[in-house]
Amino acid sequence: MRPGQRFGFSAIEKTERSRIAMKLSSSPPMQFVMTAVLAATLGFAIPVLVDRPKYARAVANYTKEPNKENQAALTLERATNRHVVWTTRAEAAAVLFVVMNAGCS
Repeated sequence: MRPGQRFGFSAIEKTERSRIAMKLSSSPPMQFVMTAVLAATLGFAIPVLVDRPKYARAVANYTKEPNKENQAALTLERATNRHVVWTTRAEAAAVLFVVMNAGCS
C-alpha cells in the first residue's frame, strides 16, 4: 500500500469503479430490473385489508357451530381472501413499476 492510500484502492481506482457502476445502473435493461425489484418489494410490503362480508359470515358461522360444512365454507372464503390479497399486491407492484419507469424516462 502506498502512503496516503486507504483500503488498497487509490482515488482514481475508486472513481473508475463508481463510474462503471453508474454506467451499468443507468442502462435501460438494468433500470427495468432495478425498478421491478423495487416495485415488487414496495408492492408486497404494503399491508392489504380485505373486508368481505362472506368471509365475516363464514367466520361467525364456524365460531358458533364448528362442523365440517362451516369449516369447508371458511376454508373456501380464506382461499378467496388470499387470492384477493395477492392480486391486489401484484396490481400495486405493476402500478409502481409503471410509475417509476415513467418518472425515470
